[in-house]
Amino acid sequence: MKTLILLLAALTTLFGFTDSIRTFSADFTQQIVDDTNKTITYEGHVDATRPDKAHWHYFKPVEKSVFVIGHKVTIIEPELEQAIVKTFRDEIDLFKILANAVKLDDETYLATHKSQEFFIRIRNDIPLAISYHDAFENNVHIRFSAQKVNRSLDDTLFLPVIPTGYDILSE
Repeated sequence: MKTLILLLAALTTLFGFTDSIRTFSADFTQQIVDDTNKTITYEGHVDATRPDKAHWHYFKPVEKSVFVIGHKVTIIEPELEQAIVKTFRDEIDLFKILANAVKLDDETYLATHKSQEFFIRIRNDIPLAISYHDAFENNVHIRFSAQKVNRSLDDTLFLPVIPTGYDILSE
């Protein structure tokens, strides 16, 4: 869950490098490498809109959907027939994060959120990748492809629908 929270924070930071990005959609590949060099690779699609909505849909190796609206995160896991609903007390303050982002080179920025460092690659105002170390000292690298910015996104994309019969866990 901690890795997921950091991932959501990282996506939030994407929107600040250019005020022109209002929405972002992309396919993604997320690799997590642990301290023994074991790698887990996830694939999926993400849609996000300012100021605080996102839907991460994982396809491989298991299906999972993560919905973010403001402080509320809903994770739907079909394989487990469960949904996890969590409300965060701490807001991810996008503008505070961005005010402290440092440009390292033509494509790379370093953003920090609560002592967590995110390396973000951007080319021509289009996010390419995010890298960071999670709370378990795993190396996490997310690469985006087929990126689209500022296209119209239906608000229903961000509304979780929990199937009847699923266990609902609240944290």
